[in-house]
Amino acid sequence: MDEPKSIAAIFALTGFAVAVTAGMTSGGDVATTLTRALITLPICFAVGLFAGIAIRAVTTEHINDYQSGRPIPTLHAKAPSVVTAQAEKK
Repeated sequence: MDEPKSIAAIFALTGFAVAVTAGMTSGGDVATTLTRALITLPICFAVGLFAGIAIRAVTTEHINDYQSGRPIPTLHAKAPSVVTAQAEKK
């Protein structure tokens, strides 16, 4: 899934819904309200796309810093066959 595009779509649809709701609530003409809402749609998409890209960059940087600061320890265990063979000799 492409997170920045998903965030951009959410921004765009929210902007469209807010523009339609504000236009209808204010008692504006339907054609004017829809025109303004359609103009708002790509603008909010672009803002959401930039926000999504920034969020992904910050999140990726944070995850990489976290992982580099806390490496996963490696365990040096003996193979099961060696352990059982030594136990049988005793």
